[in-house]
Amino acid sequence: MTRFFAALENQCKIIETALLSKCNMNQQMREEARQVLDELKSSNYRNFVMIKSEKFVEACKESFLLCQRKRIAVWWRHLLLVNLTNRRERQHVVQS
Repeated sequence: MTRFFAALENQCKIIETALLSKCNMNQQMREEARQVLDELKSSNYRNFVMIKSEKFVEACKESFLLCQRKRIAVWWRHLLLVNLTNRRERQHVVQS
């Protein structure tokens, strides 16, 4: 995604350079074109930041779920170990 954004910025610079170099374009049209291009760049940047933050939130959710699964697995192992230990203790008491 970062490569895409960098490529998009590069294309915007090329377009801006082309707009500024047009000799036959009057100053008002050139300025309006530059404003529209700036709005486009700003919109793209906001959307890129939003996408990055959504991916960050998604990554946090996945990490949280993984931690929960690991914690549940540890809890189950502990429960099985306690159960096994209790069972062995009962067998030891019965045999004595």
